[in-house]
Amino acid sequence: MLRNTLRFSQAAQVITLTLQRQGAEFVIAVADQGMGVDESKLSSILDPFVRIGSPAAGKGYGLGLAITRKAIKAQGGGVEASNGEQDDLVTSLHLPG
Repeated sequence: MLRNTLRFSQAAQVITLTLQRQGAEFVIAVADQGMGVDESKLSSILDPFVRIGSPAAGKGYGLGLAITRKAIKAQGGGVEASNGEQDDLVTSLHLPG
């Protein structure tokens, strides 16, 4: 997640990493100051081999977030992606506490 955020952010942009306890789980969220992702593609960016068309995408196979989701799910957690208030992309890991 953090690697993707670094890849899609420009040098002057701020990346926010937060850790919170929400009830019985911990939530780690990574937010960038980028353009976000089209709402129709948000749920699919966690699927294998899905890449959004972006000049910053570079090389890759679209597996990073899918592998992350599978690993977190195996631990009883989940992963979600959403657009933040400033149209930035926020990716969150939900881990059992």
